[in-house]
This record gives sequence, C-alpha cells and structure tokens, in this order.
Amino acid sequence: MHDLLFLAAAVLYGAASVALLAHLARGGEGASARLGPRLLALAAALHLALRLAGVGPGSVVLAPTLTFVATLNAVAYCGAEPWFVDVDPLTWNVSGDTLEHALRAARAAGRDPRFVMVTHLYGVPADLDGVTALCAREGLTLLEDAAESLGSWWRGRHTGTFGRAAALSFNGNKIVTAGQGGALLLASQEDAAQARHLATQARVGRAGYTHDAVGFNYRMANLNAALGLAQVESLPALRLRRRAVQAAYQLALEETEAIALQGVPSGAEVNGWLQGARVTARARCDRDGLLAALDARGIDARAVFQPMHRQAMFRGCGGACPAAEAVADTGLNLPNGPDTDVPRVIRALREGLGAGM
Repeated sequence: MHDLLFLAAAVLYGAASVALLAHLARGGEGASARLGPRLLALAAALHLALRLAGVGPGSVVLAPTLTFVATLNAVAYCGAEPWFVDVDPLTWNVSGDTLEHALRAARAAGRDPRFVMVTHLYGVPADLDGVTALCAREGLTLLEDAAESLGSWWRGRHTGTFGRAAALSFNGNKIVTAGQGGALLLASQEDAAQARHLATQARVGRAGYTHDAVGFNYRMANLNAALGLAQVESLPALRLRRRAVQAAYQLALEETEAIALQGVPSGAEVNGWLQGARVTARARCDRDGLLAALDARGIDARAVFQPMHRQAMFRGCGGACPAAEAVADTGLNLPNGPDTDVPRVIRALREGLGAGM
C-alpha cells in the first residue's frame, strides 16, 4: 500500500501546492516519504536535502559525474567535497557496482564518504536495488536527485522515496512544470519541519521577526504552484504520450547498429521525459556531425550533459569516470515531446548516420 504522507497544513502554503504533489500518493508499493516545502528551484531543494542530512565542510559526497550541474552545485553550497561516480554504459546511471568502485577508490585515497547522491538521468531510474543495498551495508546516507523522474518507478515504487531525502523539479522543461521551482520529499516528519523552517528564513513564530538560524528565502510562490496543479492532474496522460514516442523510436531503431538508445534496467518504469541515444562506431558521422545534420533539417536534438569532473570548478575532484566520458562524447537526446513527428526524425537519422542504419 503506497503511503506517501503529506504534511499539508504544517509544511506547505496554500491548497494548490498540496494538491500539486499529492498525486505522488496515487499508486505504487512500499514508499514512505513526507512532503517538505515547495521551493523556488531544484538547486534549493538539493541544498536543503544535503543540509538536513548533515552534509557540511569536510563531508565527502559520492555523486554522479553525468548529471546536471545543479546536483553538484548543491554539494559545493554545503562546503563539501564531491567524489565522482561513474555510470553504467547502458543505462547512463550510477549502479551498485560503479558506486562500490567509487567508494573503494575514495577510501584508498584517504577519504571517508558518508553520503551518496543518485540522479535518475533523463527519467530513467538508477539501479536502486544495488545502490540501496550498498548504502545499507556501508552505513551511507542516500539522497536522490529525482528532478527528471517524476512519474518514473522502480519495482512499483516511485523514484524519490528510497533515501532520506529527494529533490523534484517543476522547471519549464520538465514533464510537469510550474514555470519554475521544485520540492522536497523527506523520510521523516522532523526533517520536513526543519526544511520548512530553513526555507522561510528560519523564522520563529508567526508574529515578530525572530530567527534562530541562518535560513533561506527558498519558498515557491502560490502562483507557480497553481500553474503546476493545472498540469499535474494530467501527469498519467502526459507520461503515456511520451512513452508512446519512446516506443516508436525503439521499434524503428531496434535493428540499427549506428545508434544505441539509453537502456532501461529491469524493474524500472520510465516517465518518457527524454530519449537518450549514442552514436556508435558503425555510423557515418560522429555525434556532433549528426546533431548538425539534424539541425539542418529543422530537428532539435541536443548533446547530453558534460560530466561534472570536466567542469572548471570541479576539476581535481576524485573519481575516474571513463564510461561517463564515453556517453558524453557520443550521446544526444532525440526530440521526445508528445507531438514529435517520429517518422520524420527517423528519416533524418537514416540520412545523417548512413552505414549501419
């Protein structure tokens, strides 16, 4: 029985924002999370998640290198050190094996990681069986960047409900948007209350201007929550339409050797947010050449994220990630909106890739 519990009156501001996230409670097995405050940005949600878990100066956080920069910026906001984790080359996500390898390497280098951040990249759940088992065995605190995976499930349980805290995103490009903003899912009522407190400038009481900590102005406006509410009721339909587009790609490209789609691990149900693909050695051109060919035909495809260990502010941080580098150098996201003309995209791919199609 799915039992996502929402501390509506105690945590949120306005009925619209309560209803916006209450949809997470409909369906699924075994989840247990409390809803923290709705926030003005994903980065704010990630920052609070890390703070509530006890991440601070001197902490070492095992984190994926193949992710959006907000994931690692939040680690930096806390004054902590990231140690980068490589990805499974098929799913592009952290796995139990890659996490264990990174943990061993960090310890061999004299680090003592106590925290794990996992991203469900492009809506595909990470290997939560392997990750949660390792965290339990090694006493690591798990946090989830579920920004891209609203509507994605792992063995019947919604992503974002496996760790101490998880961050959701309602940015303008997500499957459900509030124009901007995000929210926290938390495993305890105490964390939810503290998140609300810190997100509202750590103000004490409703009267006067007394504060008991350095807080933040991280609240989402009710207007944005209302905008999200208008869409979230259609989440099942939005998810089905995007999944239909993905299914069309999979059917058309299943025999293709020039391009390989991002894999979905057994036990995962994806929301269809984006469709990742890698250009293989059998193609006539490389990834950048394919992007140029698609652009010339008016098709908006984009390169995947650059790994965080290649970014100027994180160079020198630990963790070898060759698989993530290979994905970054060959990967792209195909158009995956609900109105995508898949046959047109497939024709353009065939023209651009040539051999192996």
